[in-house]
Amino acid sequence: MDVTVRLAFLVILVVALSLATTVFAQSSGGSDQSSPQPEDQAPTGPILQPSDYSPVICDPNAAGFRYLEVRGSGFDAWSTQHLVGNLFDASGAAREHWSSVWVSPQGQLTLEVNLCADPIQKHPALDVGDYTVAVGQGNGATIATAGISLAPPTEPGTEPEQTAPMPAGTPISQSSTLLTPTPFTYVIPQIQAQPTFTPIPIPGVPTATPAAGPRTGAGSLQQPLPLGAPGNLVDGWQLVIQGVTPDAYTGIKAEIPLANAPASDQRDYVVRAQATYLGQGTGVFGSVRVALYSTATSLTYDQVSNSCGPIPDPLTPNVVTQGQAERGNICFVVRAGDIGSLVAFDNQPNASDRVYFALQ
Repeated sequence: MDVTVRLAFLVILVVALSLATTVFAQSSGGSDQSSPQPEDQAPTGPILQPSDYSPVICDPNAAGFRYLEVRGSGFDAWSTQHLVGNLFDASGAAREHWSSVWVSPQGQLTLEVNLCADPIQKHPALDVGDYTVAVGQGNGATIATAGISLAPPTEPGTEPEQTAPMPAGTPISQSSTLLTPTPFTYVIPQIQAQPTFTPIPIPGVPTATPAAGPRTGAGSLQQPLPLGAPGNLVDGWQLVIQGVTPDAYTGIKAEIPLANAPASDQRDYVVRAQATYLGQGTGVFGSVRVALYSTATSLTYDQVSNSCGPIPDPLTPNVVTQGQAERGNICFVVRAGDIGSLVAFDNQPNASDRVYFALQ
């Protein structure tokens, strides 16, 4: 009887183990088959995104500059650093250069490509054709690029070509289409040719009129407007330099802990400006409109090559209507020896359109 019980027990044990093995095998196999394979991840890393991949060339008959904004993201490995940027034409020749491109703590950066002639940077207006925007390190290693194609003006009476929507998932760096219906391209300034424009008179301040050569009289390089006095610019803006801080790094550092200190022989020079729009329609005034000039060394400082990076309360370009004002800080990295000889001016391509402001 004991032998029979033992045999029965062994049979039951073998059957149970067999069933358990089968269930485990099926469970393992099913898990492998049902678990989705990891999908290919979208490529990550530094990318550059122009606000318009096919901007129209600059109107040679219009005064002022026109800028195309190129935003970068994914530059986390270079956060709080300064990179360099270049604009190359189809032949590989460099057309514009940025010697100090600030990367924010979030790995973002911004370039402003001037489509018009720039006598300060000494480059003519960009022609119709293909261009490459490149950002890299000081040693020449390229980190990211983006392509733009400058288009001719639309012929009167023709409808603009409709652009097919970009397929979902297309990397920004591979797209040649406009990303949004309304691109974030601002014009500084948006001006029509005004050969007979007369600046709005300011009581107590002489108004200089445009001339064929450099401006003379009040508002000229030889006779800049006093600090705090309003000056009428060529496109309907009235600019006032409210004050300056010749050595502003300590204050900037207190507000922005990640701010980089200038070199020992340089200073963060902050200009406090207010711009009021008195023209017709709407206008845009950004920090790139203001530049500095040293009467001692003939050096020019602008926001393309000499920006301090992030600063408290910056002057930002916003669209305003008649009577509205924009105010904020503009910071330049300047040579310490130039501080006593600096004047500010409206960064216009024509010498006769530049209005100069004393800073002392």
